[in-house]
Amino acid sequence: MEDSGTILLQISCLKDMLDQVNEEIEANIQITREIESEIVREEFTKMCLEFQRDIENGDNSELVTLLSEKELLKNEIHLLEKKNNALSNSMSAFVEEILEDLYTSNAGVTNQDIEHITWMLRGKISCILEYGK
Repeated sequence: MEDSGTILLQISCLKDMLDQVNEEIEANIQITREIESEIVREEFTKMCLEFQRDIENGDNSELVTLLSEKELLKNEIHLLEKKNNALSNSMSAFVEEILEDLYTSNAGVTNQDIEHITWMLRGKISCILEYGK
């Protein structure tokens, strides 16, 4: 019996030692991961700084060209939107003027004719405005 008790004690001690080794291995793995992560973060930061320096020095002419084109296109879009709005306002004013002339002249034109013409003009203007978008 004493032999089995001694064996169990030795097994228990070996298990404790194994657990301790496993804990140390896990701690080393965690430290390794932290170091790798830090290296990757440092490398990324280094690459970002190099990229920024290249841009500031004008070494990346393709990017500068693309950014310039982007600005030009934004400005062109803005101008086209302004022109589209001006055209829309102009068309609306034109239709209102025509309708006002129709209502005031009313030379043999019935209300039904005016409503029909109004409906047609508004439909055409809507088509024109939708096409312009």
